[in-house]
Amino acid sequence: MRSKSIITTVTILVVFLMSCSTKEVKLQKLIGQPITSQPIQNYLNEIDVEPEISKYDDNYFYIFRSKGIDFSFSTSDTLKAIFLFSESADNHRQFQEQIPYGITFNDTRKVVEEKLGPPDNLGGGGVISFYSNWDKKGILITYKSIDQEDMMNRIHHIALTKKEN
Repeated sequence: MRSKSIITTVTILVVFLMSCSTKEVKLQKLIGQPITSQPIQNYLNEIDVEPEISKYDDNYFYIFRSKGIDFSFSTSDTLKAIFLFSESADNHRQFQEQIPYGITFNDTRKVVEEKLGPPDNLGGGGVISFYSNWDKKGILITYKSIDQEDMMNRIHHIALTKKEN
């Protein structure tokens, strides 16, 4: 009886972990695809909210403030980046799905760097918010503060981009 309960528990845990990793990988696999691709269309349909569209000379954005996610497309309609927002960041609700690499919006910069390792490059500070970039992982994290030394700095938003080799 006890071994059956352990097997059931392990099975449920494995199914849960597989579904988490599938969801978090799903977003990064969209990068580089055209807006007309079936995976992007499926994801946009899942959101089930009309986007606010913001156009610029070299790109345009599909903005979903109520879902905490924005998509940046090139003028050739290719997805360049996906932005995931913490609560109230740039007037967005917090993104509610799994974030790649086990990152959560409760993580401090210290915890993020424990999860991802040292960033490939750093920027900001002074007048703009501090950010860390992991090019090989395709993730850039912008923090709430401009302080480059603050390891307790919390996440403002995350940009998922094309992974560099």
